[in-house]
Amino acid sequence: MKTIKGKNFILRKLKRSDIPSLAKSLNNKKIYENTLRIPYPYTIKDAKYWIEKNIREERKEIKKNSDFAIDIDGEVIGGIGISRIEKEHKGELGYWLAEDYWGQGIMTEAIGLIEKVAFKDLKLKRVTAHVFSFNKGSAKVLEKNGYQLEGTMKKDVKKDGKYIDVLLYSKVK
Repeated sequence: MKTIKGKNFILRKLKRSDIPSLAKSLNNKKIYENTLRIPYPYTIKDAKYWIEKNIREERKEIKKNSDFAIDIDGEVIGGIGISRIEKEHKGELGYWLAEDYWGQGIMTEAIGLIEKVAFKDLKLKRVTAHVFSFNKGSAKVLEKNGYQLEGTMKKDVKKDGKYIDVLLYSKVK
């Protein structure tokens, strides 16, 4: 199991024993409001589903996703990964962080660490990230890591009956 060390956290693969801390950390309406695919309320059932999906993906020879838990003292306080991987070409960066840890530089560091997986291990040439236009914090951590704003996709997603503009960021090697 691959583990990547940050200053005050580690990135590691999810395991079944993470179900309680994953559900606790993700059961937050603010996280839901700033992400597209994370439900609210986030339940134990949701955590089980996500972890089992990740375990199955790790067993595959050719992976379409590579996800990591952000772990502090054995607790999942965030997640980060590359999805929609097209072998040796491109993938999409996704991430979330428990609200108690916002503004501490954790996600900025985690993005820098996951890039090594994307560009070195997966040999990708392009990594994209989609951010709701109102999520200034998320845009800022991408920019700190050298991601470039490619444009605004008007009314790109529909969430809770509302159309949302999405900022498209990318980094290429």
